[in-house]
Amino acid sequence: MMSVWLIGGLIETIRDVLKADTFYKTMIKYSFLLIALFLAACSSKEKYQVPEEFQHLKNLSVYSADTQPGKTISFKKEAVFGDTEDVLFANMEDIVVDSLGRVFIADRLEKVIQVFEPNGRYLTHIGREGRGPGEFDNIRKLQIIGDNLYVFDPAQFRVNIFSLGSFSSKETIMLARNRSKYPELGAAFPWIHELHVRDNGSFLAEFISNKSEAAKEWGTNETEVAIYLLDRSGNIVGEKLIDFKEDTRVNYKGLSVPVSSFYGSTLTILEGAGRFFIAEPENFLIKVYNMDGTYSYSFYYPKAKISLNQESAQRYDSTGLFIRNMKNIDELPETWPVLTDMKIDNQNRLWIATTIEDMKVYEWWVLEETGELITKFEWPRDQPIQEIKNGYLYSKKTDEETGAKFVVKYRIELTEK
Repeated sequence: MMSVWLIGGLIETIRDVLKADTFYKTMIKYSFLLIALFLAACSSKEKYQVPEEFQHLKNLSVYSADTQPGKTISFKKEAVFGDTEDVLFANMEDIVVDSLGRVFIADRLEKVIQVFEPNGRYLTHIGREGRGPGEFDNIRKLQIIGDNLYVFDPAQFRVNIFSLGSFSSKETIMLARNRSKYPELGAAFPWIHELHVRDNGSFLAEFISNKSEAAKEWGTNETEVAIYLLDRSGNIVGEKLIDFKEDTRVNYKGLSVPVSSFYGSTLTILEGAGRFFIAEPENFLIKVYNMDGTYSYSFYYPKAKISLNQESAQRYDSTGLFIRNMKNIDELPETWPVLTDMKIDNQNRLWIATTIEDMKVYEWWVLEETGELITKFEWPRDQPIQEIKNGYLYSKKTDEETGAKFVVKYRIELTEK
């Protein structure tokens, strides 16, 4: 209604000035230009309609799904880590790279961190299994801040800090020791699902809890995450910053099992400058928050969704337990997750994995932190990208014959189209 009224008013104005002097006549073309621009904006908004649940968002940038990248990307293999008899990985968890290009790979089963030179040569190992300083019961995440390596051990609710110079243990920090002061965190569950180390040595902790309970076999339940700030000593500071749905899980033989292949999970990353990026799997929508939990801006691509059915599931994995039992799962989504992974490199570019018709690969989008598209490329699903740093991409790979796991380093080459 408003657009019709505005256009009508402009036309009436033009009719009035047709009888005016030359100056006003020269302004007629600008009136028509305004109308054209207004109609173009309306057409664009209709073509790239934002879902109703996002229309309330302030500072929302909407991009065309047909946007063409301005650069092409290629990768050149440069080194391999862990493919020799020196180190045999039982189960790779997280991977980080320091400013010297050294690669740190967590072996979750052996409970140790293996360290390699930039050229792939084995250097040493850090830590061991145990409950003392510098020891692990579990390794969830590695993060490098300054000259320190932070190792998050969720089983022991703590972080071990190691020197990158000597690889020796420097400090062990117990997390959320004051949680009893927070009624919503007082029980054993929720527990810290994810931990982000800030540049100043404080933490953002993601506490996960059940949002609903599955009542029967193959029933579903949801989990929820609440983010709290922890100071350098590991104590909770202030009230909850943000909360959101984490994932959907399936009740299988009495266990609540995440089925991220079907439902996806909310993706979170921390930018070094102090912003927090959150992306839910159902849409290509990235929300950005400040460190105090206040919303800053968001951007959206109306990317097409891929139907989740028996045919597409067979293309994804014909042998998986949940693929075979799709008909038994309650509330199976109609489409595959749009977004499946999100990384940020040391130039603050976002790398986002999306689902496409070819279920053997992901289509990765490389974006500026404001959402503008830089480039796209396809990458095998069975070679997950773990780290992008200093112009290199690091990917996990498994030998099909032996089952051996290793990491491959690729040089990133970006060129203008």
